[in-house]
Amino acid sequence: MLMRVLFYLFIVFILPIIPYYRFIYLIFTIFTVCFLFIHTYLPRNGRKFIIAQHKDPLYVFLLNLIATIILYWVFFLDIQRYGFVNFFFASRTFVSTIGSILAESALVLIIDAKLTLGNMFYDGAGIYRNHVIVNKGPYVLVRHPIYLGYINFYGGSSLVADSYIFAITCGLITFWAYKSRAIREEKLLLNCENTRVTYLSYSHTTPMFVPTWKTIVKYLKE
Repeated sequence: MLMRVLFYLFIVFILPIIPYYRFIYLIFTIFTVCFLFIHTYLPRNGRKFIIAQHKDPLYVFLLNLIATIILYWVFFLDIQRYGFVNFFFASRTFVSTIGSILAESALVLIIDAKLTLGNMFYDGAGIYRNHVIVNKGPYVLVRHPIYLGYINFYGGSSLVADSYIFAITCGLITFWAYKSRAIREEKLLLNCENTRVTYLSYSHTTPMFVPTWKTIVKYLKE
């Protein structure tokens, strides 16, 4: 609990007053992406699937690809306009500060959620033998904290580049993509006898994407 609260306090209150916050955002993002890539593709032994869907529908992949292209295009345009050094070491604006807080807290949420899942993590939709519904850590905040983190990261990163329009666009595109993925996963859990009752009970007490004040407090106390 203490470490989680300290992380978020640092991001919200300390990070905005540190000079060169865009450069720190870049370094933190690169480090986090490397960690998430390694964690996603770590070998996990002893898992036997009852049901496994390895691939997303094509439109989900395309939506994520479009959002990624838009995000990097925004950064490319700004770096081209101001120059690399000037862009990453420029003085902060209110919008870009809010964006960096949103994006970096989103990355912390993603890491927290993946570590909480542990061996239950799977980059796809699947149900194992002896499947356990994880309802602790970030999973008391919302049912899909990893997807919420990615949505906030794309929107927040666009704000780092001072772009309202692209922030809204990326946020909506990724929300559409990850909500579609979440619905597909939930149908799988609700249609399986091993997980139906537990997940139904869990879904009645925990929102899908939008946390409530009650779930935020519960999460920070975990």
